[in-house]
Amino acid sequence: MTIYAIGDIHGCSKPFDDILEKINFDLNHDQLWLVGDLVNRGKNSLKVIKKIISLKDNVKAVLGNHDLYLLSVLAEITKLNTKDSFDNIIQSPDRELITNWLRGLPLIHWDKQLNKVLVHAGIPPKWTINKAFLEAELVCNGLKGSTWKEILKNLFGNEPISWSDKLDQNQKNRYIINALTRMRFCNNNGSLSFDYKCPPGMQPDTLIPWFNFPNRPSKDTHIIFGHWSSLGLVNQKNISSIDTGCVWGRYLTALPVHPKGNPIKIKCNGLK
Repeated sequence: MTIYAIGDIHGCSKPFDDILEKINFDLNHDQLWLVGDLVNRGKNSLKVIKKIISLKDNVKAVLGNHDLYLLSVLAEITKLNTKDSFDNIIQSPDRELITNWLRGLPLIHWDKQLNKVLVHAGIPPKWTINKAFLEAELVCNGLKGSTWKEILKNLFGNEPISWSDKLDQNQKNRYIINALTRMRFCNNNGSLSFDYKCPPGMQPDTLIPWFNFPNRPSKDTHIIFGHWSSLGLVNQKNISSIDTGCVWGRYLTALPVHPKGNPIKIKCNGLK
């Protein structure tokens, strides 16, 4: 069996189909790890979601910020923006099925045997993997429960930027979501910053990429993430960034994570 991690698809169904063909994806033996942001910006979000759902146990997918945004629109908490491109999901007869499927997705997939973690944006720089997993699980259990819409109502916003056990549950949920699905840079004290989406080296000196935080407790686990398209492909010891800007006309990347292999890329035309 080969496990392939695939970067942000963003509703681009043709590159997704093409890369499955290029890796000779075998339903009987292989598994996909999808790093989130499955939908939006691209034109075929519904087709992408239906394809992923059809693959059933062959897929381990985590929620990205765009997937959570879609969920809030499906819950009629957030209004559809004219820039959004998943109105075909909103109008679909499978809307309820897709809503429940999204509610069931985790924020973190942790394979303890392989010592690998799949997450959309990253792990909070001061947290262990175990801490991140347990906190993420609490949020996801809430999204599966009867109060899921109330949780979603309070999920969006930039504050708080630091964790404290004294935060109320809504604040904790917001920090967890922001760290796991939106984080790129952090301050020297480990607090989150959302002001810059640039590649490392172009940010103010006071900010550092979360994965370069000194003495990061999660450094001994291989973390596979997307979200940061301007960072591009990074594949070094225990850090793999695989959002290579498919929706912007660059590439969709599949990374063989077990057994390890070289990244496989498909050229994208953007928004397809």
